Amino acid sequence: MKKNNEIAVINSVSLNEKLYSFNEDNETFRVALRITYSVADSDDNKDNDIISLSEFADSGCVVGKTYSCILNFDRVLEGGKHTEKEQDKALEELSKKFVGKKARFSTFDYTISELTDGKEKSITDGEHTYSSLANTYLGNVDDEAAELRKLKTRLADMIDDNFSYSTDD
Repeated sequence: MKKNNEIAVINSVSLNEKLYSFNEDNETFRVALRITYSVADSDDNKDNDIISLSEFADSGCVVGKTYSCILNFDRVLEGGKHTEKEQDKALEELSKKFVGKKARFSTFDYTISELTDGKEKSITDGEHTYSSLANTYLGNVDDEAAELRKLKTRLADMIDDNFSYSTDD
């Protein structure tokens, strides 16, 4: 298990089709934040053809380990204004307010091997293969045992849905 509790940059505030539908059906307003924890620049002077992380960052690339965090902004859309159009307007305002800003996040990242007690290495939905699952929260979260239980439950739900254990490494 790897736990990050650091300052991260908010790269985007977004909604996907599932969140649009969920928000409208439940009269809520949840959005996905994509965050990146910074990565120290490596110093590899052995090969002149290696591009440094700072060169990618200077070119506009988001450098570092990126995670998603779903946050609930219910007070932004109160009173039945949960149409896609209203969500888009609110999303635009949230993006202006948060994208590019920094905040403290906690991420618990477990490998599939850790979640299956070494029995499996990855899962797949036939299109994507995952070797780990993570939960990310705004602020400082310390309950590792609870996170392990949550991620084991999520893994079981994924396997019951459309994922299976992968034979790929």
